[in-house]
Amino acid sequence: MAGIEYYLPLFFDEVSTLFDYLPADTRIFSVGEIEDAADLFWHDVKLRYEDRKVDLEHPILAPEKLFLKIDELFNGLGQFPWATLHPSHTNG
Repeated sequence: MAGIEYYLPLFFDEVSTLFDYLPADTRIFSVGEIEDAADLFWHDVKLRYEDRKVDLEHPILAPEKLFLKIDELFNGLGQFPWATLHPSHTNG
């Protein structure tokens, strides 16, 4: 059943995140400014929630129950050495 993972918080007191599975020697690399992408994702998730929360036949959980908030994401990433790669912008 597609989308069943969105109901995991209803069946478990606590769910794991990616950070629970990463080894201690993990190195994080990002390409470009991921803060903007995280903001856009969170905005889209909240819009989807607002649009669909009125469907009583197919209830949807609040985004905070399903996803890491942006500050939680970056706190988790901050546990590891992190390098940001900036693509070069060349004309050609």
